[in-house]
Parts: sequence; C-alpha cells; structure tokens
Amino acid sequence: MRYVIAEINYGGRVTDRIDIRLIVGVLKKYMHIDIMKCDFPYSEDGVYYNPEALELDKIQETLAKLPLEDNPDIFGMHSNALITF
Repeated sequence: MRYVIAEINYGGRVTDRIDIRLIVGVLKKYMHIDIMKCDFPYSEDGVYYNPEALELDKIQETLAKLPLEDNPDIFGMHSNALITF
C-alpha cells in the first residue's frame, strides 16, 4: 500500500531505487493502524498529535498550538538537521 501511495503522490517522477526506499520508509512511520488512535504522537516531543475530537473548533485549537517552525523530528530527522538547513 505504501508503494502505491508513494507512486501516486510522486507520479512516477521518483525513479531512483534509493529515493523510493526513502519515501516508503517515511510513509511507514505515518501509515499504520495506530494512527487512528486519539492522541497518536507524530513526534517524539509530543507536539504533533491527533486531536481528540473532530469538531471544527477543537481542530482549530489544536492547530493554533502548533509551532510556527517545524521540528525536524516530525519528518524523522535528528534535531541537528536544523544546523544544516
């Protein structure tokens, strides 16, 4: 399934087998059954998580709490990635 979504998302433009492996590895972090749980943590620091309720005002509250600059952890990278960036 991850291969199909990676292929659809990038439309066959990613042809290098190592790049495909990277995309599938990143998708593996976000595409599994646990992602459907409330408060599923997308990052180790707990900043990014599923909102408990799906009402618009609750989702807006959750989005308002997010930082303006993303931590590299959300993308599966070490915080030292900020130094390179």
